[in-house]
Amino acid sequence: MAGRIGFHRRVVLLGGIPGIWIAAACLLTVAGVLSPAGGLALAALMLVPYIGLLALRRSWTERLPLPGSWTTWLVSAVHEEETELVEAIRPVPGSWRDGLVAAVALISVVAASITMERAATALGHRYAVADIIIGGLVLAVVTSLPNAVSAVYLARRGRGAAVLSTALNSNAINVAAGLLIPASLAGLGAPGGQDLLAAAWYAGLTVLALALAWHGRGLSRLPGVLIIAGYLAFTAALVISVERQAVSQVTAVVPAAVIGAAGAVLLAWPARTRKQAAGGGGSPDRAAGLDVSGPNLRLGRWLPVPAGNAACRLEVL
Repeated sequence: MAGRIGFHRRVVLLGGIPGIWIAAACLLTVAGVLSPAGGLALAALMLVPYIGLLALRRSWTERLPLPGSWTTWLVSAVHEEETELVEAIRPVPGSWRDGLVAAVALISVVAASITMERAATALGHRYAVADIIIGGLVLAVVTSLPNAVSAVYLARRGRGAAVLSTALNSNAINVAAGLLIPASLAGLGAPGGQDLLAAAWYAGLTVLALALAWHGRGLSRLPGVLIIAGYLAFTAALVISVERQAVSQVTAVVPAAVIGAAGAVLLAWPARTRKQAAGGGGSPDRAAGLDVSGPNLRLGRWLPVPAGNAACRLEVL
């Protein structure tokens, strides 16, 4: 819907490494390799420092006991995400009416979510629809609609870093709070082929999407179509597994492993040259809508001017 979303590679790494780590923790837990508590500990090993880094003030980040180039890289990556989300994390002070509206909205969302989950489960049992279809497809899609709306809103305004971080962080929260913490308290049950299929495809598609974003310094419509096609393939595999009433662990993992391997190959594949990235000449950052830096420019980004004008303007942050 946005045409192209430009990413600087440091943003892909900043969000992508924790994203792949959490997906791996989820897969190892669902496969029974790790206990739920072990999977939660593995996830926390990445999430705690990642959240801590995002929460640090810039001056504190610059004082971290790291090599200078690392510190500069982290400051730039975090600052880019923060700038694109500034309207959400530093909103204009509201009135008591805004607080009341927020409280009513929160209660409405929680009540609607509970009603939706119970209704979907009841309808699924009445019409003999498998729980994995209700949970893995129906409820998963419906509860992801707010993320999709946010992504479209941000992407159409050229805020690629915010699109990537909200998507990956949402997945991390879902895995940690929706799977690993409850499983650590109540248990997970015996590993099943369908559960493993969902976890494996989640990990494989995460690697593929991040590899496409890294290699192309962003996502255009063709990679977007490939990601959607991958999700449709997962949907078909899940429905087929339900129809056959069983799926072996090998059958569940192999297709997703192939997708993940393709993503890994793409990560190592030589990227386009600067001239090709720029469309035949000029700065690739300017053509792709990416960040540029200069001796007197700490951080900036090229933004397209409204439709009908091919020029760009540089917003200094």
